Amino acid sequence: MNPILKRTMVGVGVGVFWAVVLRYLPAGALFAILLVCSSLCQWEFYRLAERGGLAPSRRVGVMLGLLWLTVLFATLPGDVAPRWELLALAGGGFLLLAQLLFDARVERHLETASVTWLGFFYVPFLLGFYIRLAQWGVTEPFLLSRGGIFLAFYASLVVKFTDAGAYAAGMAFGRHKMFPRISPAKSWEGLAGGLALGVLFSVGTVLVARSWSVVPVTPLTYLGLPAAAGLGLLLGALGVLGDLIESMFKRSVQAKDSSGVMPGLGGLLDIFDSLLFAPAMLYLLLPLL
Repeated sequence: MNPILKRTMVGVGVGVFWAVVLRYLPAGALFAILLVCSSLCQWEFYRLAERGGLAPSRRVGVMLGLLWLTVLFATLPGDVAPRWELLALAGGGFLLLAQLLFDARVERHLETASVTWLGFFYVPFLLGFYIRLAQWGVTEPFLLSRGGIFLAFYASLVVKFTDAGAYAAGMAFGRHKMFPRISPAKSWEGLAGGLALGVLFSVGTVLVARSWSVVPVTPLTYLGLPAAAGLGLLLGALGVLGDLIESMFKRSVQAKDSSGVMPGLGGLLDIFDSLLFAPAMLYLLLPLL
């Protein structure tokens, strides 16, 4: 099968699946899915580190990630939530260092602590902003709003449309390498095509949000089209940056994929890499939209 067609079909299938999931599953089920995806991605990151000769504390790192996401789901953004978040970060750091102190099997303590903590910030900490987006407008913990879920879905799809556009444009027109030291297959032509598609999707989403009453009212509903284009460009660019950062990690350990759990696509982290930074940016920009 043509690789562009195959990737397009997989992308559409994944998009439809997530659209159904986000539309119909209750908050608890969505949270459980995020927990599973985050844990698997974090585990894959630690396995990459091990391939490079590093020694992360995998179980402790994943446990800290689960704790962090649970704290976010159990609290709301506001005056009280940051205290719980800081307590979770401080407590998690203490537990990690205490575990290293009493674990006689650990020999390179500084390396283990650093890589374990990096895995926490790289995956569950950043994915936690999907929870904060999905909590937009709610007044009680353990709940997600349809408007917030729409915002999280918007951020994800802008990035994935940028991914798809970059792949298609790069395959068709790619001539000039963008970052050969890290990702030899990426081209400037692909980048331009991907960002253009991400911008078009962002503008189209805002137009749909304005016109269709079935779409929940969110800050996107009142966003001007130039601002929608700029937001799509920013989120798409962060997606490209996220992809390059994971490529940097993989290249440093001579790995093509984060794992082989998804034949033809690599590992789960290879799918989520571009999605890690966009939700944080959208969440920080929401009060300004």
